[in-house]
Amino acid sequence: MTRVRVVTRVSIDSDEAKERLDDLGDRTRDMGPVLRWAKNKLEDATKENFLSQGSMSAKSMLGGAWPPLSAEYGAWKATHWPTPMLIRTGGLFFDATNLNVLGGAASDQSITLTVNNRIAKFHQYGTENMPARPILFTPRDFDRDVGKAASRYIVQGSKLT
Repeated sequence: MTRVRVVTRVSIDSDEAKERLDDLGDRTRDMGPVLRWAKNKLEDATKENFLSQGSMSAKSMLGGAWPPLSAEYGAWKATHWPTPMLIRTGGLFFDATNLNVLGGAASDQSITLTVNNRIAKFHQYGTENMPARPILFTPRDFDRDVGKAASRYIVQGSKLT
């Protein structure tokens, strides 16, 4: 019996894998798209919080919705400004739902958002004569949602939703 030699050659072209890994690495260094996505989510949550008179921030902080206006001020406001609570001229609502990026742009890894409105702090923290009605808050599960969006972005690129 004659022996037959069988040779199998296996070669691996890793160029495509290396390219994908390079792309993943690039995206981990520039999280700008995720930060912009997070900014939009915070703006949407803030809008819903205004329109629900604080129920979104209440759910997040496990408390009740915004305290009602005093009877006297509520009657005056209903006559002079028949608009939802914390919305009189619309300026605060607009500024809080169109957050500014401190410094004008996000870095590759972080973003600082601000509300440029002189009365926002009074509503956020309250005063001696007015209870706090938090307009800015961290929505429930926001950290988890940002983590998921970051993972999708790193793996898939621009597909954040």
